[in-house]
Amino acid sequence: MAREAVKVEVTNSTGFPRRFLTASAATITKGAILKFATPRTASLSTGTGDVVAGIAAFTKTADYSTEITVLTDCICTLVASGAIVAGDCLKTAAPGNYVMTMTATASTAICIGYALSGAAADGNVDVRVSV
Repeated sequence: MAREAVKVEVTNSTGFPRRFLTASAATITKGAILKFATPRTASLSTGTGDVVAGIAAFTKTADYSTEITVLTDCICTLVASGAIVAGDCLKTAAPGNYVMTMTATASTAICIGYALSGAAADGNVDVRVSV
């Protein structure tokens, strides 16, 4: 998948990594935005407004492994789905690995973080990821 997040900084020098379950057959690229499902499972974000688990810290190949490390507190460069203004609260956008501005009425459960810079559609935006 294209448009993976590029890690700029991590908080507390670690990015507060968390371990999540994932399908052994899943291939996940480092920097992919991951959505959350129960029980504590992460998979590729594919739609608008996914509940976010975080950013994949490493590439996971389709093999026997059923866990992945996810960054939950970092600054990453992501790709804007539409115009974004610095300070906007962001959510995932289709078809995956895009972010867009949240509406005021959206659930905070889908907030991936907030924009540290502005961006036009398909432009790069620095995001304070905090999930």
